[in-house]
Amino acid sequence: MKKILLLLFVSVYLVGCSSYKDAMNANSNIKKVELGMTKNDVIHKMGKSYHRMEVYKDSHGTDVEVLGYPTVDAIYMLRFENGELVGFHKDLVLPADKFLRESSLE
Repeated sequence: MKKILLLLFVSVYLVGCSSYKDAMNANSNIKKVELGMTKNDVIHKMGKSYHRMEVYKDSHGTDVEVLGYPTVDAIYMLRFENGELVGFHKDLVLPADKFLRESSLE
């Protein structure tokens, strides 16, 4: 039983560390990303710790997918059309405590 708990703890710790490391690396990895890259090329540069934020087919029949790469204080949003990177931007993430303080002032 102790071995199972130790293995579980180590697994959770390693996953948490790798996610934090990926978030820290996103700011430097984004500099390697260029418009026109394929989705696989971007994942190779940015890493596999992304979130599928949006997937749809637009009115022209274009397959659109938006991947999100979180950092410590923001998320990079990368937009693909038919598997090719057509744009990206960085959205700042407001800390929950700051959001609550600001919303209580209204």
